[in-house]
Amino acid sequence: LAQPVALKSYIGNRESLRFFPAASQEVQRIKPRNRVHFGTLMDAFLAGYAPARHVSPWPEAPAQ
Repeated sequence: LAQPVALKSYIGNRESLRFFPAASQEVQRIKPRNRVHFGTLMDAFLAGYAPARHVSPWPEAPAQ
């Protein structure tokens, strides 16, 4: 069974140091000057950002 793959891009908020999947609605609430673009989940973690509390960066496991 293949492992699920994390989403491909994320947007961080410079003020809160939280990140969101780029396609999420919450990204629209971040002021453009506070948006930080990350190409991978690991990039966001290495920059010191944490996932948003109500948005999981982890993919859903496939149903068996």
